[in-house]
Amino acid sequence: MSAQILYSASGQLEPEVAAGLDEVQRMIAAGIAEMAQKETVDPRVSDIVRRAGLSNKTFYRHFGSKDEFLGAVLRQTLTLQSERLQRCLATEDRALDRVRIWVREVLALAVHPELVAITRPLVVHQARLFSILGTEFWKSVDTLKTQLRDAIAEAVCAGELKQADPVADADAIFHLATGWLHARIVENLATTEKDVEQIVDFAVRGLHR
Repeated sequence: MSAQILYSASGQLEPEVAAGLDEVQRMIAAGIAEMAQKETVDPRVSDIVRRAGLSNKTFYRHFGSKDEFLGAVLRQTLTLQSERLQRCLATEDRALDRVRIWVREVLALAVHPELVAITRPLVVHQARLFSILGTEFWKSVDTLKTQLRDAIAEAVCAGELKQADPVADADAIFHLATGWLHARIVENLATTEKDVEQIVDFAVRGLHR
């Protein structure tokens, strides 16, 4: 469908397009809720549409298969996480503080119950994610790394860090943070803000070597 026919003469979305987008968003929200509640990345279509208040016919009008739907769910989840992180980074002017925020916000996925519920199925079923998203998953990962890499590079330019290597150090901190996150979630370990701050401090101290 071309961009020209998505909108009416008033500049508003055509009603059928708006309704279709609403249906898609309702199903994606339902899919995320099913994944969080049942800790799976393979929810049943019947459960998704029941939670969304829609029908199987509506589901397959928008998605050719469940894998296509799951791809949409995972893309939106990763995009929302990246956008949340970017908003947090934008609140700090000092580059080194943005490094701290990046680590803290990634680790927060293991602290807050509502974030843990969404993150756990993504962590536990990584192989399934790879098979559905393929290179798109790695592009999302690279976006997260780039946010951290840029903060470290800016800290070097501002003289806040002396010998940091933005590429290598961002990669090391990324694996430290995500490895810690995965272990806490997979083992279902209670995690506190104090636990998070210990990792944040450890990561930043490493940049001052």
